[in-house]
Amino acid sequence: MTHFSLTCRTRVYRTLFVQSAVLLAVAVSLVAAPAAQAQGRRMKLSEDLAKQLEQGDTTNSSVILGGGQAKALKIAAKLDLRVTKLLATGVVVDVPAGRLAALANHADVDALSSDQDLRSTMDVTNKAIGADLLHTAGALAANLGPITGKGIGVVVVDSGVTLLPQLANRVLLRKDYTGSKNVDDEFGHGTLMAGIALVLFVTAARMARAPS
Repeated sequence: MTHFSLTCRTRVYRTLFVQSAVLLAVAVSLVAAPAAQAQGRRMKLSEDLAKQLEQGDTTNSSVILGGGQAKALKIAAKLDLRVTKLLATGVVVDVPAGRLAALANHADVDALSSDQDLRSTMDVTNKAIGADLLHTAGALAANLGPITGKGIGVVVVDSGVTLLPQLANRVLLRKDYTGSKNVDDEFGHGTLMAGIALVLFVTAARMARAPS
């Protein structure tokens, strides 16, 4: 066997190896692409909608289609979906059973989440903050009358408090701990916190029917 024939065979083997590697890379990319696309589609969906798809999408859905109102309206029109509500950031559409996947796979869809009714849970909140005791404290402790919150104060350690009209008759004491002898609020944060505390107290008192 001549040196020439060995060189030719080596080149042939190299060519076949390169071609095989290219074909293998293409095959891997073709396999990986659907997985990546599926992952991308999953990222668009809220957890409950993703679960609905996994379970077969057998029920109608009310879905929030984000990405801007104008864009969402175009998508809804293209997919023939009924718009039930206009939002500042999108629209709410009715999606019939079996059509959620088509909406989720649409190239222009940015995000989808279900349009759920929100219900108050003050029964949980009242117990968490002890507000339910306002009406039962008298029964629990014979020598203790109903708890109304009267006489309870809030200490705000912050940048100070400015005596705004809404706070002037509520602030009992202002004290400087920095040595500057200035009790006015030069930054505004302490006044903000005092205002939030006041609103929370007033709101809680109204909800608990304890105006004092």
